[in-house]
Amino acid sequence: MNKRISAVIFLVLFTTFLTSHSWVFAYKDNEHTRSSLQGLKGVCVFVEFSTSEIMDLNKMGLSEEVIKTDVELQLRMAGINVVSKEGVHKLPGLPQLGVTIAGWSGGSKGIAFSINIFLAQYTYLERDPKLKVLANTWERSYIGLGYTDRDIKNQFRNLTKDGVDGFINAYLLVNPKKM
Repeated sequence: MNKRISAVIFLVLFTTFLTSHSWVFAYKDNEHTRSSLQGLKGVCVFVEFSTSEIMDLNKMGLSEEVIKTDVELQLRMAGINVVSKEGVHKLPGLPQLGVTIAGWSGGSKGIAFSINIFLAQYTYLERDPKLKVLANTWERSYIGLGYTDRDIKNQFRNLTKDGVDGFINAYLLVNPKKM
C-alpha cells in the first residue's frame, strides 16, 4: 500500500513539473548571504540578454532597458537607493544588482530560458585580505519554457519581478526601515 501511495505522489509531482512553464532553479538567499546586504547604501542595476538569433526579444516588446526600468522602479518603490554606473563608484564594494536572461529556441517546441537575479559586490578573500574580488553574494535563478511570444514576455517580466521581490525582502530583513 505504501508503494502505491508513493507512486501516485510521484506521478502527480512529475505531471505538475512537466505541465509547469517555469521553475525555481536555485536560491542563494539565506542568513549568510542576506548578511552581505547589511549596510548597503544603494545598488546599480544592469541587465544583460544572451539569446539565440532566432529569439528576438525586441520583437516581443522586451529590451534590456524595459527590464532595467521595471527593476529600478521596483527597488525605488521599496525605498532602496538606485544609483547610476557613475554613482556606484562612490559606494563601498560597488554593489550591482544584475539581471541576466538567456534563451534558446527549440523551434516549434518552444523557448527554454533562464533568468538570474544577483547582487555582485567586491569582497576580500579571508586567506589573503589584500585580494579584492567581485563576487555574487546573493542570488536567485529560474528556468522555464515558453511557447508564445506573449507567454515568454509575461514569464520574463513576472519571474524577474519575483526575483527582485526576493532581493527586496532579503535587503529589508537586514536593513529595516527606520521609523
